[in-house]
Amino acid sequence: MLRFGLLGGVLLAVDGLSGPGPRQPLPATAANAAVAPALGISNPRDQEILFREALRDRLHWHDPVVRQRLVRNLRFLGLGDERQSPARLVQQAIALGLHEHDPIIRRRLLMLEERRILQRHGLRPLHLPPETPAPSWTPERLDLHHVFLAPDPDGSLPRQRAQALLEELSARQPETQPPLVGDPFPGGGHRPGQDLRLLQRDFGPRLAEQVFSLPTGFWQGPLVSPYGLHLFLVTRRQPAEGAVSPPSPGPALSHQAHQVLADHLARLRPLYQSRP
Repeated sequence: MLRFGLLGGVLLAVDGLSGPGPRQPLPATAANAAVAPALGISNPRDQEILFREALRDRLHWHDPVVRQRLVRNLRFLGLGDERQSPARLVQQAIALGLHEHDPIIRRRLLMLEERRILQRHGLRPLHLPPETPAPSWTPERLDLHHVFLAPDPDGSLPRQRAQALLEELSARQPETQPPLVGDPFPGGGHRPGQDLRLLQRDFGPRLAEQVFSLPTGFWQGPLVSPYGLHLFLVTRRQPAEGAVSPPSPGPALSHQAHQVLADHLARLRPLYQSRP
């Protein structure tokens, strides 16, 4: 009976997402459902619209980071048979609505949807610097290990667990391999040759700047990002090389990208008329 119920929920969800035309109206509480404003779109209702569009595009079905997170959440709740395939576990998690309220999944889907919109217009995502350094210039780079701790199921940050893990890692000998602790995070735990641009792409501008200021040889943290908590060990710092400085990012592309997103949302808002 449970199998048929879950299957029916999946079919209903797919049916509700398919086809053009008006979308399901937003609930009034959507105005309070924003994730961390590290995206090009920070208005809560606009974020909710983009999140719904990501579901319509079935990004939660196909993105490997979201799929991994869904399986993890399902197992945390004690649901799902270990003998089932990952695809079946993802299907069950989506049928139970586990993708709806997880802040990491929501932020990931917002980023993917934003990227999809901008790529249609040949633009870079807003989370990447619009220009890369000249080929004759190599920026300063770090070799580092990274441990990620996701928020607890209630959304709170696991600060006590992070502090205990920091003390455990600090007591070890210097790491030659990434420690097999923490929660999954895109890119893994060992990150050689990381320049500021790569760190901004994966962790956001604020955390990237913090990581670049860390000393070498010591586990540091926990540092906070919109994803959760992070511990870092910088093992080597490689200075910049070459005589040519990187060009300053031009504001025109950023403005153009913001305008593309604003125009896209202006077309979507009438389709999501709020209900009281």
